[in-house]
Amino acid sequence: ARDAAVAARDGAEADVSRARASLEAAGAKASQARAAMAGAEADAERAEARIEGERAKVSQAEADLRSADADLAYWGAEYRRDQALLAEGAISESEADATRRSFEVAKSAQQAAAAKLDAARATLRESEAALAGARQAYEAAQEALRASEAAAQVAQADLEKAQAALASAGAKARAAEAEAIGAETDVAQEQSLLAGEISAVEGAESRLEQARYQLEQAEAREREAASVVEADRNMVLQAQAQAREAAAAATGAYESYVAQRTVSDYTTIRALTSGVVSKREADPGTLVGPGKAILAIGAFDAVRVQAKVASEHADLLSPGDTAYVRLSEDPADVVTSTVTTVFPAADMQTRTGTVELTLDNRGLDLKQHEFVKVDLVLQRHEDVLVVPSEAVQNLDGQDVVFVHEEGSARRVDVTTGVDNGVMTEIIVGLDPGDAVILKNASKVSDGVAVSTEKAPFMGTGDGAEGTGGGHTGH
Repeated sequence: ARDAAVAARDGAEADVSRARASLEAAGAKASQARAAMAGAEADAERAEARIEGERAKVSQAEADLRSADADLAYWGAEYRRDQALLAEGAISESEADATRRSFEVAKSAQQAAAAKLDAARATLRESEAALAGARQAYEAAQEALRASEAAAQVAQADLEKAQAALASAGAKARAAEAEAIGAETDVAQEQSLLAGEISAVEGAESRLEQARYQLEQAEAREREAASVVEADRNMVLQAQAQAREAAAAATGAYESYVAQRTVSDYTTIRALTSGVVSKREADPGTLVGPGKAILAIGAFDAVRVQAKVASEHADLLSPGDTAYVRLSEDPADVVTSTVTTVFPAADMQTRTGTVELTLDNRGLDLKQHEFVKVDLVLQRHEDVLVVPSEAVQNLDGQDVVFVHEEGSARRVDVTTGVDNGVMTEIIVGLDPGDAVILKNASKVSDGVAVSTEKAPFMGTGDGAEGTGGGHTGH
């Protein structure tokens, strides 16, 4: 008994050493997993930052491509129109060549924009793939951390169990040593213990008999379960046969659908491009042949507005100048735009030039060949003194304004600047705050007594714009 107890104690000490080693190994793996998680998380943050930048580049590239597509569509239409005019002898070869070169430049720009967009999208996909890889690495490290923590818990439990076993084995070893010293005097006690063990054996035999009975019951349940499994297998075979029949029926239905769709496709006419129908070339029921136009389709989400302006005003305009497009007689129905093109040629008969604007028309507010009124800003003066235009008179070739001073009117000679029809710029003659006479100003003379009431101020005080008003464009 003493030798067995000592051997058990030595084994328990070995178990303690192994449990401590397992716990240290699990802790090391957990530290490695945490470091891997931190690295993967940093990689994911860097990848997300790169993705934001790449998405911005993709958005810019898409905007550039849309602009290039619009230019290409515009110059393509101009090129085809000039080719038709050239065939009719309406324009010269040089004019047609200029349009062709502009078309080729727009085509090259569109191809470059498309290539740039493809490259930006490819870079974005690479960044997204890097982000996915970083997230997978993070999840793998997280899983490794959970596994190592679980292993550490198991190792800790094993260590505690081994330490308890060691304490128990030590106690048993000490008890066995004491029992060995007094073994000869305890023979009678051992015989009594032997009788108890015999009784225990008899009890164990009884439990064994009971376990055999339970085993027989379990085998009977197993046979019953096997019969249930066989019945379920037959049901599965029947279900598989029904599934094959359903698949065959579905195949037949799909083939019938394909045939019907093919017949239906013969009666459907699709345009090669999207847009809005602007004209119907053939009435329903009319027999048409190949190549016959049926409908005219145009893209009206962005429209070009051309305005005829006097030649002297056209020389003052350039691309980027402000313009106001009046869509109706309603003063609020005005769209602010900018000049996109100032054509260098003038009409010899009307002595006018052509100015072109581009408007967003996604709401289809403007129709093809519709007429609108365009106000063009010819000059802009900031931070200037202005008065209502009706206050300024021209007397004997001199611009004058009457001001109210202590109950009488005083004539002031002024030098005027920009006049937009509503407000007039005063360069010399008045100071801010002077009381200018408006009503019946033409009936007032210098020094005459007047009675006044203050009128509401109509200007902004920030500046004046000189506009060419009432120009008609389409």
